[in-house]
Amino acid sequence: MIDTRAIATHQHAATHRKLRLRLGGSRGNEILTSVSAAGLVALLAVQLVTVLALGSMIRVHLFVGVVLLGPVALKLATTGYRFLRYYTGAREYREKGPPPTLLRAMAPLLVAATIGLFATGVIMLIDGQSEGAVRGLHVASFWVWIACFAVHVVFNGREVLNNLHHVWLSRARTRIFGAQVRAALVLGSILGGVLVALALVSKMTGYQMGD
Repeated sequence: MIDTRAIATHQHAATHRKLRLRLGGSRGNEILTSVSAAGLVALLAVQLVTVLALGSMIRVHLFVGVVLLGPVALKLATTGYRFLRYYTGAREYREKGPPPTLLRAMAPLLVAATIGLFATGVIMLIDGQSEGAVRGLHVASFWVWIACFAVHVVFNGREVLNNLHHVWLSRARTRIFGAQVRAALVLGSILGGVLVALALVSKMTGYQMGD
């Protein structure tokens, strides 16, 4: 008698192994997270400059803020996937080990601050003005988020630089499968954010700053 359940399980495992090899497994996820983080830092540097002169650069601030939606979503997806795979017992993720305890403890706060920051920003953009409780929540989310972000930079900065070196300078970069897929995901997240921002340009030009 043919054990169809065993066959299905074997086929599922084989498919998963092929997918893991195609995307580079836990190492591929680590590289994707680092590359997306580098893109985020570059865009955030521009965004922080606009914060210093918000009155005159509000439209740049709004445009870059919308562009950031794509890279932020990708970064949350890659780190969330790592957490999911680790806590569901995936062997290669368990062997790699968990993130530092402080980062794990801060993760819910960082995710909440990120969602609060960008959700309130989108709400104000659609509403056409920055006033009231939504603006207050946006500012509060920003300060919580920037504090969590600074801690992440301290803990993960060296790892990100090492992974970027591997991607751009190391001759061994071709040994990690999924390079084209990772590049497409990073570029796609940025392009997606740009397209959404372009679609909302009319909202940005008519935006009114509160007192």
